[in-house]
Amino acid sequence: EAIAEREALAEKARYLNELDVLKVQVTVRDTEANKLEEKLLLSEAAREKSEHKARNMAETHAQQMEKLEAKHAAELESAAEVASEANEAVLKESIAEHEALAEILKRMRNDHEANEKDWGLKAARAEASHRAALAEARAEAKA
Repeated sequence: EAIAEREALAEKARYLNELDVLKVQVTVRDTEANKLEEKLLLSEAAREKSEHKARNMAETHAQQMEKLEAKHAAELESAAEVASEANEAVLKESIAEHEALAEILKRMRNDHEANEKDWGLKAARAEASHRAALAEARAEAKA
């Protein structure tokens, strides 16, 4: 009877040790999951910040373009008024300068549109990276 009691105590001790090991494993996984969740939150915040910055840059650039276009239009109008008083050579030179400015503005607008696409691609890459981190965190949390 004493032997059976000792065996039962030994069995109980093994189960308690296994339980302690499992508790440690759960704690380690919880810690890892918390770290991954924190990483995920930081990634999300960085993505949002990047998107916000890209939107602000696009808006600022668009405002600058509008100002330049308004200035250009005013200069063209002013040049037309002056042209009526100036000789033909001065008029042709002024028109050529304004056409060159119009071409520069056109290139700047094209550059602006390319930048907007680039910012959109960067935001999409950031979102894809965020989604991958989320999927990885979920997979590791399930493991």
